[in-house]
Amino acid sequence: MSIGRFFKVPRHRQFDYKPRFYDPDKEELEARLRRAKPLDDSDPEAVKARISGSFRRGGIYGNDKYRSAASQQKKNEFLRIALAHPDVFFSLHNNGKEHLHLPIGNQRQRIVNALGNQYNARLVPVEEETDIIT
Repeated sequence: MSIGRFFKVPRHRQFDYKPRFYDPDKEELEARLRRAKPLDDSDPEAVKARISGSFRRGGIYGNDKYRSAASQQKKNEFLRIALAHPDVFFSLHNNGKEHLHLPIGNQRQRIVNALGNQYNARLVPVEEETDIIT
């Protein structure tokens, strides 16, 4: 009986492993190239399909989550500043249209003007007098 074979270390296994990497920039580029490929045709039907598809998706930037998130962040920052300073007039314009008009007033009026009338009923006045803070 051979004891040496009992303690023998098995040979290592070889695997045929090919790593796959996800590159979002490459995916976006390939998607853009697929969308741009029909642009090479001068076929009127292809142009009609592309334009109608653009309207269904919501325009050029309609499906861009990051652009809408950045826009929402800008709007939130504007509202924070406007709510913190009710003694200053604020007006938000975009493409020549006024989207928000916040006249000078007290804090309650500013909240209602900025966020809507539905907040007026839910606002509760809080007042505190103390000698600690002057």
